[in-house]
Amino acid sequence: MNPKTFRQKNNIQPVDSLSAFLSEIDRIVKLWNPEGKEHNPWFRGHSLSSWKLTPKIYRPEFEDIKEDDLRWEFRHLAWPYLSSAAWEPKTEWDWYFLMEHYGLPTRLLDWTESALVALYFGLRNTKDKKENPAVWVLNPKELNQKLAKKDYLILSTFRDTKEISCYLPEIDSRLFRTCYPIAIQPELRSFRIAAQQGVFTLHGSDKQALNDYPILNQHLVKIEILRSEDSVIREQLLVAGIGETTVFPELSALAKELIDYYQYKP
Repeated sequence: MNPKTFRQKNNIQPVDSLSAFLSEIDRIVKLWNPEGKEHNPWFRGHSLSSWKLTPKIYRPEFEDIKEDDLRWEFRHLAWPYLSSAAWEPKTEWDWYFLMEHYGLPTRLLDWTESALVALYFGLRNTKDKKENPAVWVLNPKELNQKLAKKDYLILSTFRDTKEISCYLPEIDSRLFRTCYPIAIQPELRSFRIAAQQGVFTLHGSDKQALNDYPILNQHLVKIEILRSEDSVIREQLLVAGIGETTVFPELSALAKELIDYYQYKP
């Protein structure tokens, strides 16, 4: 069943309010997990509904970059700047998440265990955009079992290092070429990751977007948000306690939040 058919069959339509969004989340959770015993879904917000679930390093603008070179250069040059980093890296995984944290292209995709945080990110940069934003909803357990062929519900970078070692390859690694996307939990070494309830999917060598894997069609759903109602829903999120300083617990976020408030208040 493709995602469009899933939405039509289950009457999942673009939503126009926070309450409608939460109702759709509740419906999806009950469809996937009728007895309430499985792992909770993960969420990812996009300001454009047409964006695919492709990690940055596999997007067209970075197709000429070799990730092994980028990782090596980052490790070689980053040491003088680590005093301003969120944490000092001690393992290969620490370095890889640090790259993602500071904006370098990786095979990681950011997700959250909070539907409201994902919705905030989906609506955060919609100004001047003509397309509906969206929130993707993923069943991470099914991704690991059906696509990555892992028995684990969710793997972690601090407990399952052997299981996921092939995802940090050296050049021409044979194992890396057989690694399909997985769902993983990082160590909470960053205020941002903790505040955003952050979790990740991690691609292997296959550059295909997550939403293009047919085996995930019933375990990955997109909820569109009506573009005309995004400002109203942002206000509803603020009432619910979700704002810039919620997801970015930093002084720069506080400054942005105050500017937005005083620029756009009635």
